[in-house]
Amino acid sequence: MHFRIILLLLFLTLRSVGQVKPPDLLQTGRQFQHNRYLRHWAATIPGFKLDEFKYQDEAKFEEVGCGPIDAGSADFREYISLYQPLLSYSADSARFLDFYSGEVALKRTPGKKQLEVLRDVDQTLLLTDMKRKNSCRIAFLGSRTRIEEAEWISDSRFICVGTSYDGESFHPFIYLSDIKAKQIFHYLPEGKANDRKVKYISPKWTKLHVPREEL
Repeated sequence: MHFRIILLLLFLTLRSVGQVKPPDLLQTGRQFQHNRYLRHWAATIPGFKLDEFKYQDEAKFEEVGCGPIDAGSADFREYISLYQPLLSYSADSARFLDFYSGEVALKRTPGKKQLEVLRDVDQTLLLTDMKRKNSCRIAFLGSRTRIEEAEWISDSRFICVGTSYDGESFHPFIYLSDIKAKQIFHYLPEGKANDRKVKYISPKWTKLHVPREEL
């Protein structure tokens, strides 16, 4: 009997060691007050209150399509010149998040100032590490879920906010992630009181010459 109890305790201990405790979302309150883009996003959510978002689940980074980048190549320089206003950089500029280029292809037309916009139905989240010179898809969002803003909390943690569309309204969500743990934690409000009725357009788009009707 004592041996069985010891085995059970050992199993529970090992399981708890392998689990990462969900971060306290309320500790990001300062970011929602002071970060321009998170504050703007929150203002579009009816009755937004951070404490109404509850932990739902978590997922490991997908780590799909990972590979080296050549920061000096013409293709990479062109990518940065097109998307830089939309990218979310860490404070030390060592890493950036990109949730646009997988969904929105931007193209320059010779002789025109405005950019051409070509859209895909799915969204992905890319993490690029400039120090390690690699890039990796860490999440696939699909066609109805959209990250709408992403900002770094520290050099290793970031927050994403967005909505899932059900055909009638946009239901908000929040992701918290730690790149050291390679995990994304998912938070949702209960019910539909916080649903938005219209599509979100980030203020970051004002930095680009793109017709508003194409956003």
